[in-house]
Amino acid sequence: RGLGDVYKRQAMACYQKERELFQVQMQEEPMEASTKLVQFQTDVAVCNLKMKQFSEMEENYEEAIAMANQLYGEEHEETGEIWAAYACALIDWYNAEPSRELLEKCKAAMEQALEILLEHDACNEVTLANLMMRYSSVLSELGEFQDCNIIAAEALECFQKNFGELHEQMQWAYLMVGDNYHKAGDKENARRYYDLAIRVLRENDYETDELEERVEEILQGM
Repeated sequence: RGLGDVYKRQAMACYQKERELFQVQMQEEPMEASTKLVQFQTDVAVCNLKMKQFSEMEENYEEAIAMANQLYGEEHEETGEIWAAYACALIDWYNAEPSRELLEKCKAAMEQALEILLEHDACNEVTLANLMMRYSSVLSELGEFQDCNIIAAEALECFQKNFGELHEQMQWAYLMVGDNYHKAGDKENARRYYDLAIRVLRENDYETDELEERVEEILQGM
C-alpha cells in the first residue's frame, strides 16, 4: 500500500509536469498541442481505471470529452471514440461497484458514443458491434429487455457475418446474449445461446467442462 501511494504521487507529479509542458507548447503550436493534450488526458483516465481510481477516471474522461468538444466539435468522430472509451470504463466501474446511478451513466455515455460513431460511419462494423453488445448488457441490467434484444440481435448478426457462426470470436457474443436472456428470465433462449457458446469451444478444440457446469448452475437457478 505504501509503495502504491508513492507511485500514485509520482504519476500525478509527472502528469502535472506534462500538462505544464503542453500549456507552453500550445502558445507555439496550439492545434498539435491541444490534440496531444486530449490524448494525454484519456491516457491518464486509462491509468486511473487500471489502478481502480474510479472517481479520478471519471473526472479525466469528462475533461478529455470537454477538450475534444472544443477542439473537434461535439459530433466529431474523435469525440465519439472518447465517449465510447468512457462508456466501457464506466461498465468496468459498475462491475466493480454496482449501482443504478452508474448503470444510467453507462447507458447515457454509450448512447452518446453510438449516436456519433454511427452518424459518421467512423468505426469498422465489428468495433461498433462490440459497443452495441456491451450496450445491450447495460440495457439488460436496467431491465430494458425489449431494446436489449433488438440491439444484441443486430450486433450478433454483424459478428456472424464477419466471423461465421462457430468462429472462436463468437463465444463471447453468445455468452453475452445468453446472459441477457438469463436476466430476462427466458430460460429457453438463455440455454440456446449458452449451448452455442459451448459448441464454439468444442469446434475450436477448447475444454468445455467448466463452462457446461457453470451454465447448468445458472439454468437450475432460473
